[in-house]
Amino acid sequence: MIASQLRLIIWKYKMSKNIKLWWKICQLKIVTILIFVFFYSGLNFNSIHAQISHQDIVDQLSKKISTIKIQVDKLKNTQDKTGITKNSASISVNIDSLLNNITTDISRLDNKIGSISGISSDLSSYNTQVLAKLSSLENDINNLVKPKEEKKPTSKVEKAPGKFTPTNKVGGYVIADAYWIAGNHNESIKDQHGFWFRRIYLTFDQSISSDFSARVRFEMSQPGNFPEKGEKMSPVVKDAYLKWKLGKTQAIFGLSSTPTWGIVEKTWGYRSVEKTPLDLQKLGSSRDLGLAIKGQFDAKGLVKYHVMYGNGSSNKSETDKGKSWLASLSLYPTKEIVVEIYGDYRNVPDNNDIYTAQLFAAYKTKGFRAGIQFAHQTHKNSEYLSTEVASIFAAAKLSNNWSTFARIDKMFDANPSGHKVSYIPFDPTTKSTFIVAGLDYSLVKNVSILPNIEVVIYDKNKNALQPKTDVIPRMSFYYKF
Repeated sequence: MIASQLRLIIWKYKMSKNIKLWWKICQLKIVTILIFVFFYSGLNFNSIHAQISHQDIVDQLSKKISTIKIQVDKLKNTQDKTGITKNSASISVNIDSLLNNITTDISRLDNKIGSISGISSDLSSYNTQVLAKLSSLENDINNLVKPKEEKKPTSKVEKAPGKFTPTNKVGGYVIADAYWIAGNHNESIKDQHGFWFRRIYLTFDQSISSDFSARVRFEMSQPGNFPEKGEKMSPVVKDAYLKWKLGKTQAIFGLSSTPTWGIVEKTWGYRSVEKTPLDLQKLGSSRDLGLAIKGQFDAKGLVKYHVMYGNGSSNKSETDKGKSWLASLSLYPTKEIVVEIYGDYRNVPDNNDIYTAQLFAAYKTKGFRAGIQFAHQTHKNSEYLSTEVASIFAAAKLSNNWSTFARIDKMFDANPSGHKVSYIPFDPTTKSTFIVAGLDYSLVKNVSILPNIEVVIYDKNKNALQPKTDVIPRMSFYYKF
């Protein structure tokens, strides 16, 4: 018993963050053990009266209890001087355990005393007095280590406004492929293979103040139109804007992202593999120069908007009087669901205005996402009056490093500009079904290898001829810095 009590003291001594406080507790515990030893050695069944009298026991107990009281007073003084109350909750728990052990020891002693004939009644009375004094001692210690209640301030004290420090950030990402044109409707590029950079971003961001920030971004890529003569990569300005935050609203002036497929691309999540349908088929632009307003209608962000008025010439120079209006309204009824309604109007010279409408819905969780999209575009006066495309995709996380994805786009009309699509030119004479699927292996955060395959299956054209299927296996690489 004594050995186990000593081991408990040593353990508490080592675990305590306040050595002085636990040293006092150790002294208290040792004194208590001495009381137990005193009783046990003195009450030796048949020779109790020969070793010590009843009054001597009382005197000894009073002396020991007085010693413990002195230790408690010293502990109080130490607490008052050092203010040891921050860890009082933990200390109180340990002292409660210590006092429980003391009470247990005395209770065992009481049982042993009760079994001795002739003196059980007297010693039980003495034992009751001891327990009462120990109970009083317990209250003193509990009051000692009870945490002091902190007074809550009645009013907030506003800090003096500090000087804003502008922050700068430089980053970007790279998308590259090792590709093979295994099959194609254009025989001249069949079996061509090699490597290319599909996109290189270099971005400079700065927070000018708490309300203003700016971005300049450059983009580079190798031509994806399979030119006969190689061309060097040349950087172009992708973003150049000033953003002004007004509460939940942002006003953006300059060359910035349009609302055309921002939400779709973010939810798809694999721009590193392929563009979204409208982007891929050249039915819109990701950038425009003008004024954009973004924000939300409610505090929780259940309804958001993004409107823009711009040149309608992407990141190219303005050459006519026509302008563009673009607007997106997105709904977030839950954390997992998003629904977007989008529309734009582009005023094009020669009465060739363009109207676009799009509906998108998606479900997204931490390990899975899926979306469906439908878009319609009308050209007022042109070779083709309308173009419609539908798309469905899904992506799932297989493990910490592996994910998988797949997407199908259906073109319900031929795209006369299909042959201009970079890296995967489409036959411009007929409808098509585009399929992409693959795996995503994350080596480390922001570094991925994405083996994938793209397939384009064509319908019969007006001449009842069906172009050959395009098949392009690729090993894509993506890293962000």
